Amino acid sequence: MTVFACDDNQIMLVPIGTPASALKQHRYQKVRVLNFLREYIDANYSQPITMQDLHSKANVTHRTMDRLFKDELGMSPMKYLLSCRLNAVRQKLVDPKYSENTISEIAQDSGFSHLGRFSYYFKKHFGVSPREFRKHINSLQVIN
Repeated sequence: MTVFACDDNQIMLVPIGTPASALKQHRYQKVRVLNFLREYIDANYSQPITMQDLHSKANVTHRTMDRLFKDELGMSPMKYLLSCRLNAVRQKLVDPKYSENTISEIAQDSGFSHLGRFSYYFKKHFGVSPREFRKHINSLQVIN
């Protein structure tokens, strides 16, 4: 017979008599998989990454991976990837080391292949276009 058990606000079916240690082990494995995927994305955000790549790397199903990210981070794996790329661009636009690079070069080096979509997502995420952001940063550096 099976009953419901709660694991950090998650309801799951477990056989009667399943020890608490098994539930903790299940939680630990979920966190390990999530951390592995986050580290992979953080290290490879500039490369093309697909959902297929992620779930084959972690050896979990698409649904499991999607649920892990949504439950723990509040976003899908692809939104996490997008956020990593956008934050990388923002960091590079602030870094004087990249002042000679065009915004397009920085975006492409950060994993964006479609520049129109990049500009749209940047503005949606940060509230200003990449060009406006760079102009603002440059004006601050001139003042200092």
